[in-house]
Amino acid sequence: MRNSHRKLLQTSVEATRACYPTVRVGALCAVGFASALFAGCGELEPMREPEVVDLELTTDTLKASVRDAQRIVAELRTDLETRRMELAEAQVARAQLEGRVREAERRVIEARQVIELQREELAATRMELRDHHGIGGSGFDDAATREAERNDAGAKSFARRDKNSSLLLDG
Repeated sequence: MRNSHRKLLQTSVEATRACYPTVRVGALCAVGFASALFAGCGELEPMREPEVVDLELTTDTLKASVRDAQRIVAELRTDLETRRMELAEAQVARAQLEGRVREAERRVIEARQVIELQREELAATRMELRDHHGIGGSGFDDAATREAERNDAGAKSFARRDKNSSLLLDG
């Protein structure tokens, strides 16, 4: 029996020597697999749960940020409303000024029409005097020219006074 065991042992040792590289690789794989299994199934790092104090601090910080944002939004809305009111006042003032300018332009046009009518009357009167009294020559023409110039200067003065008075009303 001893011999049979010995013979079996010798045969297995010879077989192992013949397949030594294959057995060696298999043994290394088995050891590696066992190491990976033990390392992979073990607890990694202990997971640290956030503490209540940390969460409260974060919550307080977020609440303060929200309050600041709401305050800024309220300030911006107030500023926007103020700007809108200023814009409305500026638009009213602009419309008033445009109305005054149109009125002054209308008065200037009327004054020019009056001047034109006076010139026509003066020319008609001059022609009438020439024909009726027989007055001719340069003396009458010079007086008529001076009268027309006075009327023209008076109309310009009227237009300037009208413009100045509308400017004074604006101020």
